[in-house]
Amino acid sequence: MASSSAINVAFATDSRYVDRVRLALHGLLTHAQRLVRVTILHDGLDAREREAPLARCALHGATLRLLQVDTARLPVFPDRGSRAAYFRLLLPEMLPVDERKVLYLDADVLCRGDIGPMWDTDLGGFGVAAVREVNSRWSENSRWPGAFRFRHAVRSLAAADYFNSGVMLINVEKWRTVNLADSVLECQLSRSTAIPLTCLLGFRR
Repeated sequence: MASSSAINVAFATDSRYVDRVRLALHGLLTHAQRLVRVTILHDGLDAREREAPLARCALHGATLRLLQVDTARLPVFPDRGSRAAYFRLLLPEMLPVDERKVLYLDADVLCRGDIGPMWDTDLGGFGVAAVREVNSRWSENSRWPGAFRFRHAVRSLAAADYFNSGVMLINVEKWRTVNLADSVLECQLSRSTAIPLTCLLGFRR
């Protein structure tokens, strides 16, 4: 493994998805060419559920932090299941103050190469680097009608405002400065139906 500055990578999970995190870690750490610091935000994993990611990180010489989230401030929508989707918003609050950038990955992301070049992306003062969402699910007849109504009633978001929130290179310092977590959560909690996270982040950009 090449010696260079460490890469900060974060996942968010609950008991239902912790096995997927283990698989994501396998691909990530197998291909990594430098030290990786892994953070997993969770809502109370037991000792058995912690064992696999701990072992995987130890095998590859990566460090691991398991940080438990206070879920009381997060919205609950029965039709959307887990609150874990919102955990990523809290990364700037939970990471050490000297960590200014983190690569967030969803638990179902499969890494097939070294993430070093992605990590080295110059954010240029922007809050996030991500891939634009070009999926047709934002149409009026999609399975996300709430997203469509939000888009047109609240701000008329352009296509460029949508991005895939499952892979984000986050400017942690910027998110802290604009207090993004509180503003996004306030926007969601003011509505009676769940709005996909990519819409909320697009609205706040």
